[in-house]
Amino acid sequence: DPFAKAFRDFEYTDMYYSKLIDTGHFSGNIILVNVKRSDRIEIAETIERVMRMQPKAVGIDLRFEERKDSIGDAALRDVLHKYPDLITAYYINDNTDSIICYHPYFEQDIKNAGFINLNPKNGGLVVRTYLGEKETNDNKTLYSFASKIADAYLTDTERKRSNAYKGVFNINYRSTIKNFTTFDLEILRAEDTIDIIQDAVVLIGHLGSDPDSEFDTEDKHFTPLNPILTGKSKPDMYGVVIH
Repeated sequence: DPFAKAFRDFEYTDMYYSKLIDTGHFSGNIILVNVKRSDRIEIAETIERVMRMQPKAVGIDLRFEERKDSIGDAALRDVLHKYPDLITAYYINDNTDSIICYHPYFEQDIKNAGFINLNPKNGGLVVRTYLGEKETNDNKTLYSFASKIADAYLTDTERKRSNAYKGVFNINYRSTIKNFTTFDLEILRAEDTIDIIQDAVVLIGHLGSDPDSEFDTEDKHFTPLNPILTGKSKPDMYGVVIH
């Protein structure tokens, strides 16, 4: 039934969110850095440059599960160890609850990492909900990438008041990528300092070779802000923007 298929992953709240695009809400204390398809030396240099600008919290929404070249791998490992407060990412295998981490060469500290699994409701394709923490089959508590970032940014008092980790919540979408300050790594690496990065949250990840491109779909997902409510043909938001 093509009509039923078109509405299979539709909720009426999507009509509300789809009208929020470019409403003017601006997330000034969150900076996005696009690494595109850069090599590991360039990524390491970008992390180093960001950290020198003294942000309050930095998350790396990238996975390094394999070795590539010895020089690039060594540079990346060195910068990850130099700044142990960096929040890194891993992935949870939903079938086995196993954690897919960085390659052992990088010696990733899982205590300073969060899972980047997104949480489409009822197995759908549209990312509407947020899972802050997950209990594994062996009774371990794992925290999402966004939760770890928030934890690094909040003060102790704010953290105690927050109950953002427990349960599944609807994401209150207010922004698209156009509502964030975004730097390509070439621009960031060319500047000695960028004042707005100090004390901000910086999220480093893949935002496409061209952020406006509809055809670069790596780590891109459907959200309720998609301007096409049914029969969606193209995902509309990169994972790092959702985080």
